[in-house]
Amino acid sequence: MKKYILLKAAIITVVIFSIGLFIGMWLDGQRYDEIKNEITNLNIDWNDARLQSLYYRTFSNQSDFCQSALATNKKLAEKIFSRGEQLERYEEVNRFSSEVLEQKKIYALLHVQLWLNSVELKRECNANYSTIIYFYSHYAKGEEEQDQDVQSSILIDSIHRCDGQLEVFPIPIDMDIQIIDLIIEQYGINSVPSLLVNEDTPLNGVQSREVIENLINC
Repeated sequence: MKKYILLKAAIITVVIFSIGLFIGMWLDGQRYDEIKNEITNLNIDWNDARLQSLYYRTFSNQSDFCQSALATNKKLAEKIFSRGEQLERYEEVNRFSSEVLEQKKIYALLHVQLWLNSVELKRECNANYSTIIYFYSHYAKGEEEQDQDVQSSILIDSIHRCDGQLEVFPIPIDMDIQIIDLIIEQYGINSVPSLLVNEDTPLNGVQSREVIENLINC
């Protein structure tokens, strides 16, 4: 009788564990699908904006091009930033899976493309907004991760204070992406968090809101 009770308890334990494992795997799959769908939608938005920019360059005069292209780029930057916060929440659950890392790389490349487009538009249209690349580590832990959290909060505060005149592009430095490696080598980025303000001022380490806003059009 005692052996039967122990066997029954063992079977119940295995069943409960299996159900829990299945539910966990199912939730991971759901989260990955959500991340993948978000990245796909952002890529669609980016290609839409890029083609609009090409269209205006081809068929419109300069003033028409600037007004429309700047509005489209600003809208896309706000959308990517908003969805990025949601993606970060999904990522925290299973940030080291190969599928999530793959989507994170696509997302990082999207930020690089948007940054380059913003810089080009700023020069062509003589716009007065500022850009900042926020370099961080995807694998940060301990004090480094805390510093990144502090810098991220400061940047978000500055974005709200600048009311549309500041675009921030978070880019991971440690995901083996060659274009990002090229940028950090060119600007001498050697620690995280670091910033690149308006394409000409690299800043290593945590920067205060006062330091940042003294360097930008805000």
